[in-house]
Amino acid sequence: MSNKNRLVMDVDYYDLAYHGYGREELKGVLDRCAKAGVQTIVMSVIFGGYAQYHSKILPLYDGKDRRIGSKQAAAIYKTFDPLAAVVELGKERGIDVLAYYRMYDHYWPGLCDKNIDNMEHGWWESRCGRFQFKGWPCYAEPQVMEYSLNLVSEIASYGVGFMFGLTRSHSLYCSPYRQPHFFGFNQPIADEYARRYGVDIRAFDYCEDHMSHEGYLGNTPWPFLNEVEYVGASEFDLVKWHWLKGEEAATFLRNVRKILGDETHIAIEASPYACPPVADPADTIPAKLYVDPGALAKDGTINEWMVQGNFRNTDFQSQILPAFQGVREAGAEINLWLNDVLASDGGSGGAASIPQIEQYLQTATASDFSSFTFHEADFIEQHPEAKQVWRILGERFGKS
Repeated sequence: MSNKNRLVMDVDYYDLAYHGYGREELKGVLDRCAKAGVQTIVMSVIFGGYAQYHSKILPLYDGKDRRIGSKQAAAIYKTFDPLAAVVELGKERGIDVLAYYRMYDHYWPGLCDKNIDNMEHGWWESRCGRFQFKGWPCYAEPQVMEYSLNLVSEIASYGVGFMFGLTRSHSLYCSPYRQPHFFGFNQPIADEYARRYGVDIRAFDYCEDHMSHEGYLGNTPWPFLNEVEYVGASEFDLVKWHWLKGEEAATFLRNVRKILGDETHIAIEASPYACPPVADPADTIPAKLYVDPGALAKDGTINEWMVQGNFRNTDFQSQILPAFQGVREAGAEINLWLNDVLASDGGSGGAASIPQIEQYLQTATASDFSSFTFHEADFIEQHPEAKQVWRILGERFGKS
């Protein structure tokens, strides 16, 4: 899949169905993708623990998040299998399909993967074990590992490759717990840390809950739990802990490779904050892990690393590319996921102008990155100048 200026399109069918796109409208999107020079499509297969394909393991998305387009989307999902349709339509147009499996994205308000939720220690846990980070599976737990590999096997039966989302998580956005480094103390991780470094990271004397009356509760008698202090807890090395948490993800990915074999294309999508030396170990994220992209490429676990982020004002060459040279040296693809190409916040609001989009793509394709992911098809469809955006892509990436 390695060639200069390869275009990958994020086709999140949930967003399209949310806007009323059925199979016929999806066919139109694939037609426009083919004309624009898209070589690969990544398609989300799970949202909030619900399937976006006709699964025998997970319930089909049913609209319980109750947003304005949820009921319509859920009704459309029942009419056909979106993943099967995209594979068929892609094959007809010479477009490869990667199933987009976000590893830490199994919860959204109203939606939750009940299979993992019913496991006693299925989610990442706080030091005391009182708090669980719904949506973030702990792959160090054997039950979680087995269950997740079964899901991968079911999805693989559609004849697709995979893109595993390592850091992109709607569950993170909606978590009520914002305390830095709060999750990832599950017993298997704590046991391994103690074995290697001689420190019990779960040990403490007692919890001190610090309350605050700030913010919208400021003039009410209702306190808000602001922070949990673990009195008597031992000091430990954050960086070593982040690496150890990343090992559980790497083990899952290596097990996936064993199941799928050498021929299946496996990509990882992750923001730089999971990858030293770009990552800051002391940042304020409540859940964090480290992985080595070069090592995963070198041992053949992955074929591609997609660097995801809002890069509009970033020097790709000096700030991003050096951290991922190990991937290229191992013969794998480095892909720049342009999260904010259509909107400055990476979301669907605040549509960028046509000159801004053209300049962004010009800057990106002039870099030494050889492959680019456009986020996303539905955002193009909803853009006030959608035809112009598709035209720009066709001129830059389409076949001459």
